[in-house]
This record gives sequence, C-alpha cells and structure tokens, in this order.
Amino acid sequence: MLQSLEIENFRQFSHFTIPKLGRINLLTGKNNSGKTSVLEAIYLLTAKGNPMREIYRIQKVRGELIQSQDRDRGETVDIRHLFHQRLINIGSSLKISGITPFQEDCFFEIELIKDSRQTENGGSDPQSNNQSTDEFIDYAPTKLLIKSKDQEKTYDLTSEMGVYLRNSYPMSRSLENQSATDNFLLSTGLNSYEIFELFERVVLEPEEDLVIDSLKLIEPNISRIAPVSLPRYRSGREGFFVSLSGYERRVPLSSMGDGVWRLLEIALVMVNAKDKPLLIDEVDTGLHYSVMVDLWKLIWKTAKKLDVQVFATTHSRDCWEALAELVEQENATSEEIMLHHISAPKGQSISFTGNQLSIASERDLEVR
Repeated sequence: MLQSLEIENFRQFSHFTIPKLGRINLLTGKNNSGKTSVLEAIYLLTAKGNPMREIYRIQKVRGELIQSQDRDRGETVDIRHLFHQRLINIGSSLKISGITPFQEDCFFEIELIKDSRQTENGGSDPQSNNQSTDEFIDYAPTKLLIKSKDQEKTYDLTSEMGVYLRNSYPMSRSLENQSATDNFLLSTGLNSYEIFELFERVVLEPEEDLVIDSLKLIEPNISRIAPVSLPRYRSGREGFFVSLSGYERRVPLSSMGDGVWRLLEIALVMVNAKDKPLLIDEVDTGLHYSVMVDLWKLIWKTAKKLDVQVFATTHSRDCWEALAELVEQENATSEEIMLHHISAPKGQSISFTGNQLSIASERDLEVR
C-alpha cells in the first residue's frame, strides 16, 4: 500500500502532496480541482504493464488522443495533456512518487530528451533505432523517456508531441477497445463488454459471492447472476440476467435500475483489484444515500480481505457522512480510513483521519 503520494508537473498540479494515506481514501474537492487526476497519477504509479499502454488508456477515456488521418498510424497519444498547463519542451519532466510500508520509493517519471542519434538534416536515423518492434514508434528529433522503479523505456515523438502506435503492435486491436478497467472504475461506468470480461474472471470463484452480496444491498432477493450471451453492442446493458428468490423466470439486470448496475461495476472492479489499488471515480454515482453505509462496509471488508487500497472521489455529503458512520460502526483505527480535500493550487491535501471525520459529521462541519 502507498503511505504517501507526491505529484510534480502533472495535469492540474505544479506540485502536490498527500502526506498520509490510509486503507480507504475518499477524495473531495470542487470541480476541476484535480480529484480524477490524483486517481490517474496513482494508476500510472502502480501499473505494472507497458507505460505507454497505460497512458493510452487514460487519454482515450478523456478524449485526448490525436486522431491520425493515416489509418496505418491509428490514434496517437498526445503527451502535452499530461504536463501542467500543457507547456513542454526539451528537458520538461513530470514525476509521480510514493512511499510504501517498507519505506521504499516508487516512482513514475516522464522526460522529454533530445535524440542523440539525429542526422545532419535534423531527423532521426531509422537504421540506428534499437527500439523494440512491439513499442510505439515514430522517427523525430525529440524523444520521450519514461522511467519507473522496474523499467525504463524510450519512445520517439512526432512534431506534434505525439506517440504513434505501430499497426503491427500485438495488442493494438485490444487497446482500441480498452479503458483503464482492471482496477479503475470511471464515473462513466462500464459497458456490457467490460462487465462480461470482468465477470468471467470470478465465475465459480469465491469472489462471485461478493459480487452477489453487493447487488443484495438494493435487491435482497437476488440469488444468482449470469451473462446469457456475449453482448452485441459496446454500449448499453444487455446480456446479464439475475434469479430472484420466489420468482421462477430470469430477470434482465438492466431492468432493475441504475443503482444495481453501478453496484455490479463496483463489485467486479473491486474483486479484480486484488493486491492492487482500487480507483473509483464518483463512487456514489446512481446510488441512493440509504445504501451508502452498507456499500462502504462491503468495500471495507473486501479491501482488507483482498489486500486492496481504495481511492475514491465524491461530491456528495451523504457519501462522506456514510464513511464517517462506517468508522464508528467498525471501530476502524484512526488512520485506516481517511478523507483528503484536494485543491491543486494549495500544494497539499487537507486530510482528515477517520476519527476527525466522525467529529466533522457530528458537528455538521463541511469537509468537501
């Protein structure tokens, strides 16, 4: 688990820190204060795969990719959007770092560097490019260096500060249809295909019971859930059915309202985030305040069972007050559950421990 977080020159943040993190971390703040950017920073910091793939995912969600007119090129990652105020040149860098319980530094760093292999006419020499064929490429004078604790990779940049995805890259087709869904639930939610893929991983596993338990928060009579067919469309909520106690026919999950679907999304992402951070943007979307305490209980118990660290955002008072009630009911230690108010210009979060959050709720104080 991360014990602290530091962000430099990324998105809204010139420099920002959260000095102390808990098992469950609820992020609050005004619109465009940087809450989602904090989630993205944690995602990039903790992801273990190809770093450009992870950047591609978060930029695709935000609609930041450059749409190339060359079909062989496909979509292009636009590096400028990752940097504070989108101002970049040779030597520009951004860094995301954190401390683990073993006092080890983990970091994710991007830097624009000059290509030492430039030819006399200012271009790069393709013959001297030692870059792996399964990476993102383009030959240009400026290069992108991405470093983390476990790897270091270099990518060529276009004149528009983009990184092309080679058409022959083995994962290019799947990337076109992926967002950061493994452990990152966006406010826009999941489509039927993404739900289907995540559900396949837990069928007939102990985690399947956790998924059903989550749906019972709204509909206690649900006894089973199953996909009947592969969804035909990437949008919509087709293909999933549930069995209800006392009712013989199967019922389309989509007919049971937005809240049940949102709980399914949260549960599936949660159980697939084992040993990783769980990132949920606008955790209370589509949910009535009456289920929030039970939802936090489910998240709390599952997080401890699967060794998951939770980061979620909200604008709702009901959401953070429900978390304060969880602290009281579960007798959580002071720093296991925390709320962090995010404001990019301030440079550091205003953080509340679980006990402080409970006091704020009792005294009707505002922490958003």
